[in-house]
Amino acid sequence: MKQIILSACGCLLIIYAVYANQNFADEAVRESELNLALSHGINQTLEMHKESEFESEEDMEKYFMKLFKSQITSDGILKVNVISSNCQYGMLDIEVVEYFQASDQKEREITVRKCGIIDEQKS
Repeated sequence: MKQIILSACGCLLIIYAVYANQNFADEAVRESELNLALSHGINQTLEMHKESEFESEEDMEKYFMKLFKSQITSDGILKVNVISSNCQYGMLDIEVVEYFQASDQKEREITVRKCGIIDEQKS
């Protein structure tokens, strides 16, 4: 009887450990996806700005949003805050917050912020 109880407790402990590990791994994958998509979106937007300048900050932001949203595959709710953008100097500062529900049914959020600046001067 004692061995059955210890075995059942051991099984529950193993199940809980796997469950907790899955939550941590899921959050790490989502954060990595956000980092990569945000970096890629900012870099591509600034590269496009080097080739043919955007007419306004709104055009730059729309182009970024199109690139960024095409990179995201997760099912969370995204909130994109454009902190600052400048067409004249080629600067883009963006913060993204993703809200998602983990497997333990708790609402979680991940925040990522990146800034990109063109360091070349046009002559």
